[in-house]
Amino acid sequence: MKTEAKVEKEVEKHIPLFLSLRQKEIILLKTLLAANDFEAIARTCHNLKGIAKPYGFPTLGDIAKNIEEECSNKNIKNIELLINQISYYIQQYL
Repeated sequence: MKTEAKVEKEVEKHIPLFLSLRQKEIILLKTLLAANDFEAIARTCHNLKGIAKPYGFPTLGDIAKNIEEECSNKNIKNIELLINQISYYIQQYL
């Protein structure tokens, strides 16, 4: 399975599920953004930031970190752009 960074063999078999869950998460993030629930967006992205690198996707973790930071500013436009960036990023690995 193609990843951005090398991962342990045991983790590699779980990457398809990881990516599938991220697709669902994108839908969730868009729903939360429409509801202006910045706290839930930040919490979701905080979790994503923590799990992205071990699965071989450090850039995904960086994007999630940026979203988490933008939530404190409630910058809807930037959050929306970053969520779209996650979507584009994930598509490269499906």
